[in-house]
Amino acid sequence: MKTTLATITVLATLASAPAIGADSPDFPGAPEFSDLDANADLYIDKQEFEQFKKRMRDARRERFEDSRRDGNKGSGDRIASLYSDADADGDGLLNESEFASLQESMQAMREKMRERLAERRFKN
Repeated sequence: MKTTLATITVLATLASAPAIGADSPDFPGAPEFSDLDANADLYIDKQEFEQFKKRMRDARRERFEDSRRDGNKGSGDRIASLYSDADADGDGLLNESEFASLQESMQAMREKMRERLAERRFKN
């Protein structure tokens, strides 16, 4: 359960806007394609994806440093598999359509996380 919750937390953070706190204190809005496409070539390659993950991980670490209880960092493997799963044509790059599919998956994960947090808050 902890691993699953930590994985969803990492995924939700990855799907958060670069400016943490954009539309919700817990789950900011999702990034735009251009936020990840650093070289503006209309594709997101694995390096750009990894750079974005690192920025999100650093922002999350800074924002939630005091609330972290067990030091669990979540599953980087699941995040990597999201990139591979979203790469529908298998070319190793994400185009805008593939990125939109990834965003839909991330939105579903954010909604699940919101539900779990609401349940946890309700129990307390």
